[in-house]
Amino acid sequence: MQALKPPGELLTRGNPADNWKSWKQQFSIYKIASGLGNKGKNVQVNTLLHVAGPEALRIYNTFDYAEDEDREDVDLLIKKFDGHFLPQKNITYERHIFHTRIQQPRETFDDFLTDLKQKAATCEFGNLNDSLVKDRIIIGIRDASLRTKLLEKSDLTLQQTIDACRTAEVTNAQTANLNASASTVQEVHAVKKSHRGKNSKPGKKPPQQQQTSRTFSCRKCGNKHGPRSCPAYGKTCSYCKGPNHFATVCRKKQAGVHHLTTSPNTRNPVDEAEETFHDEDDDFMMDHLSDANSSTKKKEWNIHLNMGRRRVKFKVDTGAQCNVLSEDAHNGLDSREKTSLRSSKVTLTSFSGHKIRPVGQCTLLCEYKNYSSNI
Repeated sequence: MQALKPPGELLTRGNPADNWKSWKQQFSIYKIASGLGNKGKNVQVNTLLHVAGPEALRIYNTFDYAEDEDREDVDLLIKKFDGHFLPQKNITYERHIFHTRIQQPRETFDDFLTDLKQKAATCEFGNLNDSLVKDRIIIGIRDASLRTKLLEKSDLTLQQTIDACRTAEVTNAQTANLNASASTVQEVHAVKKSHRGKNSKPGKKPPQQQQTSRTFSCRKCGNKHGPRSCPAYGKTCSYCKGPNHFATVCRKKQAGVHHLTTSPNTRNPVDEAEETFHDEDDDFMMDHLSDANSSTKKKEWNIHLNMGRRRVKFKVDTGAQCNVLSEDAHNGLDSREKTSLRSSKVTLTSFSGHKIRPVGQCTLLCEYKNYSSNI
């Protein structure tokens, strides 16, 4: 059997009183377990001073001994250290510390209980000790619902209160783990289900998607799921024949908006853009244009975007693959709003097949209907 390890050096920094009480208890255990108590007084005293370290030895050198006091009495030496580290106790203050103790965030109930009992030991409660500790537990625990249940019982003992708190803590932890596991299983099932629904072919494995714990209410399918796992993707709405959403959540159906509606009674034909919303997977804006008078001649569909302090007119072309801004319009922007042009290797092809080389490319902050985006 290896030699019993003595306690470490006595720390006199921080809270010297608590450090001394803890060290004294460790030394008392070591003294009995190692058989030090069976050795001579001189050995016991010198062992204590050696184990306690240089700071304790410096304090020992300040002790005064009367002529009739035995310098080799280890119990007397411990009393002198008590007198140095443990000043006269203020019962009122000790009880104040006890009665204001509450369970801290992330503190387990057992840690809270241990500290509460240690503080009660210095308050001299006598026969009321267990009753006051029980009261402090009920008042100081973080679980408000458990506190209500405990207050409903007028004949609780200290041990019954402790058992109830420990049981509640374990139950809450187990419930949290079960809920987390159930949530993970549901998310994995949703991802697998969306894979099978995306125009999968026999014998071909669907692409793997990155699992995520973030879920939201989707306005394309009406369900909750993670990013890029919407079952409506690739489907056609049975109401408006639009792509990537179900008829049950069709915005045209809900708002009664029809593409290119005709209103012959309207005096002033107006082109309108309605029902702006954001997509959860890709951040883009979708509008529907309607013509109040279909009898008008063929015309261009235009909207105005706010670019800083300037309002710029744009032609809407659903077949275009990029956004085009004239050089004059870019130069006319406020210097605080426009960004410098970057070189571009892209060649633009018009509807008629003509090739166009752009002057450059840039990103600008555009605003439309209280919606802003860098385009």
